[in-house]
Amino acid sequence: MNEDIKWYLKTCHECQIRSVRKLHIPPTVPYPPSLFRKVHIDTFLMPEACQFRYVVHARCALSAWPEWRMLRSEKAEILALFIFEEILCRWGAIEEIVTDNGKNYIATVEWLAQKYHIHHIRISPYNSQANGIIKRRHFDVRESMIKAADGIPTKWPDTAHSVFWAERVTTQRHTGYSPYYIAHGLEPLFPFDLAEATYLAPTPDDLLSTTDLIIS
Repeated sequence: MNEDIKWYLKTCHECQIRSVRKLHIPPTVPYPPSLFRKVHIDTFLMPEACQFRYVVHARCALSAWPEWRMLRSEKAEILALFIFEEILCRWGAIEEIVTDNGKNYIATVEWLAQKYHIHHIRISPYNSQANGIIKRRHFDVRESMIKAADGIPTKWPDTAHSVFWAERVTTQRHTGYSPYYIAHGLEPLFPFDLAEATYLAPTPDDLLSTTDLIIS
């Protein structure tokens, strides 16, 4: 009898709708996309310098590798050129773009579809956490550019390249690797690496043959 009642309640649509029992849905683990198949993009405002007021900022969902460009305006055509030149031509086609669904980004995707026939790009619905990978980095990047410019806001374009390079080669806590290593499979070579290697290498006493050069 009890089993029959339980079975009926499970199959009764009205019983399910009117049920006051709280169901605890287990959290879902997102499947990690491959390199630059899912990209988070957003724009942040900077103090005007050299007629630049905006920085468009994109990050790979897998590696957190940043791509960026200084902008004078946020027109859809300008954003679309950034996506095409800095991402599509460098990393290949994108399966998904995550944005805040602003009008300029919606127009950007439409412009890309018309200009380059890229129809498989879609924008994910926005929520407070979906674009966190890019939103959280805005403050750090912005502050780093201002600090590297000795606190002079109008000099941030001079430091932007160095700041984003540091973002690419710095080891991340959540992966244990730098975006550079995840993207290329090897660590970057720094100037001090060359200086240290030159310092450690012994001075040759004589001319080296081809065989000696290969061995060394």
